[in-house]
Amino acid sequence: MKIFDRYLLKILLRFFLVVALGLLLLFDLFEFLNQLSRVGTGSYHLKKALWYVLLTSPHKLYVLLPVLSLLAVLLAQGQLVDRNESLALEAVGFSRTRQTLVLALAVFTLGLSWCGLEETLFKKAETRAWQIRARALASQKFTPYGEGFWTKRGETYLRVEKVLDDGLMEGIEIFCFEGKELKSYLFAPMGKADKGKWLLWKVRENLFGPQEVREKFYPRLYWQAPIPAQELSKLALPLEFLDAKTLWHYRLIFKAGGQDVYRYTLALWERLTTPFLVLAMGLLALSFATSPLKRKKPVLTRLLGGLFGGLFFYLLREAITHAGRVYALSPPLVALGPVFLVLGLAFWRFKKTSRA
Repeated sequence: MKIFDRYLLKILLRFFLVVALGLLLLFDLFEFLNQLSRVGTGSYHLKKALWYVLLTSPHKLYVLLPVLSLLAVLLAQGQLVDRNESLALEAVGFSRTRQTLVLALAVFTLGLSWCGLEETLFKKAETRAWQIRARALASQKFTPYGEGFWTKRGETYLRVEKVLDDGLMEGIEIFCFEGKELKSYLFAPMGKADKGKWLLWKVRENLFGPQEVREKFYPRLYWQAPIPAQELSKLALPLEFLDAKTLWHYRLIFKAGGQDVYRYTLALWERLTTPFLVLAMGLLALSFATSPLKRKKPVLTRLLGGLFGGLFFYLLREAITHAGRVYALSPPLVALGPVFLVLGLAFWRFKKTSRA
């Protein structure tokens, strides 16, 4: 790596960190104000709300990665033009094409690295944040345990290993007693809360008699819901807090159980395409770089332009995702649509600039 490459990377990283810190403070403030509405419920107090906001901060940056890419590249390239550094680099043989390639590769590497951290280290922090809030907001009808809970209904005890979004559950165990004697034990690897009942899949039931233990299997079994769906939703681990491996695992299980897996499939495709959207946004920012000899633009103009542009494409991506869910569009098409749209606009801008 040449010294000029390292210089460009240094500038890009500095702006990336500055913009990330600024946006993170803003969005953490909004999240904290949102959590204040829940403070005082159960044992959810101010300290736990702060922990929740801090532990979910990496996820906010992950969501904002395309916007960060646009702003960081726009400001970095703008500084090179304002200080005539871009012109000086061209004079020593470091062409604008080379500068563009270095910045594009750098922003793609940053996006890919952050996505990797989000899928590994940061998911643990987000799960921990959810556990803190869920346990504090849980009613006394059930006891949070790990990523699930314990509860008692009459002489029946229930343990759920993990509560997911949309009423889905994993690792369901039901213990039925008569006095102090265990009469039956039921286990289901997956289940879903649906209209006052729980639908359990691949159920194994053990019946304990005086002389023998009988075992039964059910492909599907309905069980009277011991907890209202509204209470259960408080313990639900949001879909965005699941890593890609878990999403794929649940997708296979729910598909085998005849459930709709569109949301899981779309979430997987969005995870895969996020680094490429970061690259596309970086290229779009580079396409707005003017010639070093042209009139310079104020930093505030670039910043506001980048913010509004990033917000527009963020809302556009959300709108396309929502349309995909409503009309059941192809998940690859929905996930790749914003990428191709931004890339098309960037290449059109590059072509227009080269003609000027």
